[in-house]
Amino acid sequence: MVFTGACVGASRGTISAAATAIHVRGNIAGLVLTSSIVSYKKPGALPRQDLAAIKVPMLVFHHSKDACIHCRPDEVPAAFNGFRNASIKKLLFVDGGANPAGDVRAGQHWHGFIGAEGTVVDMISE
Repeated sequence: MVFTGACVGASRGTISAAATAIHVRGNIAGLVLTSSIVSYKKPGALPRQDLAAIKVPMLVFHHSKDACIHCRPDEVPAAFNGFRNASIKKLLFVDGGANPAGDVRAGQHWHGFIGAEGTVVDMISE
């Protein structure tokens, strides 16, 4: 299998994206994770995976006010440290945006970078 693009995952998709980067070695150009599942209590969460097996450039992007119980901002740095063999690794937090509404795990809340989407896209693109 040849896949030469970046693998991107958001929220629960970070579980699959990280697993892909672990198991499809050498066939992806990089890894981007946003609103990552970092609670060890959640099956498949980043801390439960062999993150040291990921060697491609990678970016972890998170909102500093994410209120999802599985994506607590204070747990992100410890999970990020698991990517110790990535060729390049970067951790970015965004703060601000619009007033959140509804489910804390949804797009209209900090978890979905409400009101900061343009900033997030620009920062990821850099």
